[in-house]
Amino acid sequence: MKVLLMLSALNVILPIVIGIVCLGAGIAAGMIIAKKRIDDKLAKANISAEKIIEDANQKAEEKKKASIQETKQEIHQLKSEADKEIKERRRNVSDLENKINQREQRLDNRSSNLDKREDNLIVKERKIDEMKNQIDQQYAKAEKTVKEQEEKLIQISGMSQEKAREIIMERVEEDMAMEIAGYQM
Repeated sequence: MKVLLMLSALNVILPIVIGIVCLGAGIAAGMIIAKKRIDDKLAKANISAEKIIEDANQKAEEKKKASIQETKQEIHQLKSEADKEIKERRRNVSDLENKINQREQRLDNRSSNLDKREDNLIVKERKIDEMKNQIDQQYAKAEKTVKEQEEKLIQISGMSQEKAREIIMERVEEDMAMEIAGYQM
């Protein structure tokens, strides 16, 4: 009876123990399967995250390259514009230098012409002074001659002093006019 009782207890306990063991095994298997699923999902999430990071890095690298290329183009364009502006300014400076040089040349020519004119005027003034001196000398000589001739005429003829003076003055004026005409030629 004991055996029966044991058997009957065993019949009750055994399914309970088997149930508990199966339940424990099921829970363990469920946990393992759940862990595997979580690990798979985590692995997929890691792979997905790595792919997203890789895509983001690739896009960032592409944007970086595009930005660098765009910056290089801007730098090239700015350099070209600066070179054009420098060339334009150099050309303007060169044009201004040429104009200044031309003006200086014209001023030098004018100065040279003025110096020549001044030299010519000085020469002419000297000639005029010389001619004036000669004329003054001739005039003095002529007056002296006139007085001498007046005195001689008065002595030689009985002409009046006024009449003799008129005749002498006419001769002196004719002589002077001829001499002046000779200098002007």
